[in-house]
Amino acid sequence: MTPWIFFWACLAVTSSKFKSVADEDVCGIQATEIALPFTGPGSTSTGADIIPSTFNYDACGIDGDTNVVGVWYRVTTGTDQGGFMRATLSNQDFTARISVHVQCSECLDASSPSLFSDREVEWLAQPSVTYSILVAGRDATQTGNFDLTVALVEPTPAHTSCLGAVPITTLPFTTSATTVATVTTGFSSLECDVDSTDRGLWYQLQTTTDIIVQAVLDNKSYDGRLSLYRGTDCGNLDCLATTSAFRFITNDLEFATQAGETYYLLITGEGGNDAGTFRLNVVVSVGAVRAVAVRAGAAVEHLGSHVDLISFFSLTLTGAS
Repeated sequence: MTPWIFFWACLAVTSSKFKSVADEDVCGIQATEIALPFTGPGSTSTGADIIPSTFNYDACGIDGDTNVVGVWYRVTTGTDQGGFMRATLSNQDFTARISVHVQCSECLDASSPSLFSDREVEWLAQPSVTYSILVAGRDATQTGNFDLTVALVEPTPAHTSCLGAVPITTLPFTTSATTVATVTTGFSSLECDVDSTDRGLWYQLQTTTDIIVQAVLDNKSYDGRLSLYRGTDCGNLDCLATTSAFRFITNDLEFATQAGETYYLLITGEGGNDAGTFRLNVVVSVGAVRAVAVRAGAAVEHLGSHVDLISFFSLTLTGAS
């Protein structure tokens, strides 16, 4: 083979290789489609792709110019499928990292490279969205085998929608939960400093008598707020009150209810990306309990602490079974 023939043969092979990387949407076309939940082995040793420099993965800490080798996976959530999703990289025999992207662009989360420890990414998955997961080496010298697990670890609860609000049928009421999805569905009002894209959870209250109710939001892992609405149409609720959003303070709303009226309590964050865990307590106000106790002839001074007062007066509300 003459030098010129050898040169052109090498150029053709090189051009063919980089055409498949640079000219094709490697993430979109060559990604392996997976369904939830998924567990399976993988390898970057054969059939893997050089991460194209045409994509900007700086936010994920991946440099496309270093010829890092990786493999793509693609998962699309169903129309009613959302919540916290986790992808775990394990049993890798090379220094590897994992990252997750909206389709093939925006980086949602990325791990640091590791040879000896499991790596994982978590993100808030929305319904009917395609997510791309990339397993790649630390640099061009790192390739090998691994196991990948992808699962929806906390599905979106029904009461992210006002239409699916959890009914509070007995006082006192206590619950602990996590805000995982937007409150857009069945909610159009932007009052109470709440946007329809904020993540939150709904609770519904209706009393058979006029009472004073106290709602307390505490044990927050994020900047959460508590809002109070009144109405029967989720698309047209009246904002009655809202609290500030700061994780290190307890939010407290006390309000007078009218028999037969429907009230909604909504827990959200400061902005669209704020989400986390919280505890909600809804009780009959201490003042209202004292008044009832006096009318019943009870010795108020013997009722004891705040908790004892609340326990003294248990109220069954509309809709209780």
